[in-house]
Amino acid sequence: RSGKYGKYMMRASASAQVSVDYKSEEDMVRKLSVLQKISPILMILMENKAEEDSTLPGVTDKKHLLRIQEWDDLDPDRTGFVPHSLSEDGWEELPQNQLLVYKNGELIYEGEKHEFTYVHDEEKMKLMFLEYSGL
Repeated sequence: RSGKYGKYMMRASASAQVSVDYKSEEDMVRKLSVLQKISPILMILMENKAEEDSTLPGVTDKKHLLRIQEWDDLDPDRTGFVPHSLSEDGWEELPQNQLLVYKNGELIYEGEKHEFTYVHDEEKMKLMFLEYSGL
């Protein structure tokens, strides 16, 4: 699903990546929490809008952040904030959220092409996290 503005959004927006170093799980959670809390402010500061292109067709009450309006219309499973990322143990759920796909409560996909892809227990999940994070 790409939403009714998906093709326009992919042509009309770009992104930047931020790399953040951390020294512990607690430090990572704290920094991720701060970044997610200030992201709406950063979105407004980085906005570059043209008056004629500042709202979506039929949406007159939102005069700013066209890009965010478009992203909000996309597949919510692949966009927006990761709900558990602000919890103390959110790191455990993050890789699982990316590799394991459930439909109606049943596991239907487990990723591919990685030795830790088939994650069925917390210990393997932690090993995978440590490998990806470089710890």
